[in-house]
Amino acid sequence: MEAVADEDSTQIRDCFDLDLSTEPKSQTKLDRAKFVEDDDNGQEKAFCITFIYGFNTLDERKSLWTDVLSLKLPMKPWILLHDFNDVFNLEDKTRGNPIQYSDLLDSSQCLAQAHVETLNKTSSTFTWTNYQDSFSRIYSKIDHAFVNDDWGNLFPNSTAHFGWEVISYHYSCVINAKAAVNIGVKPF
Repeated sequence: MEAVADEDSTQIRDCFDLDLSTEPKSQTKLDRAKFVEDDDNGQEKAFCITFIYGFNTLDERKSLWTDVLSLKLPMKPWILLHDFNDVFNLEDKTRGNPIQYSDLLDSSQCLAQAHVETLNKTSSTFTWTNYQDSFSRIYSKIDHAFVNDDWGNLFPNSTAHFGWEVISYHYSCVINAKAAVNIGVKPF
């Protein structure tokens, strides 16, 4: 698999430097890489991955949604994933400050305008915890994977598996994807 850096965004770092634990220099961090892979028939299948880190407050995250929409949307399969630090549904959090409808407005509008939807998910409902005692423990779903229609067409059975992580407040995420096989036209 060959990784190719995308040069059309000012906030994209070197595509081989995907350490998202470092402190960002701007309000948001978008790492984007394009991957090209040959299938069994020697045909190229290209897709784009955008790794997201969103800040903790609504005001700080506003620039994230602007940045996502300013990306030149690829005309190929696209997946956006990682730590959005945001919820997208009222059910995405237990305990702590309740989610308000206004909390969902910017993120929901961005997803609609970017023409992406949630990738099917397996395992844990939530992806983050504060690890406090049982009465103060908060669980939320702030790590996400979103895909465009082209991704769904190329990888129709793909899923995001969020697994329990014991060394981080966030759960790990593994994307399972296998390209659809075109077997040709049925004879009858």
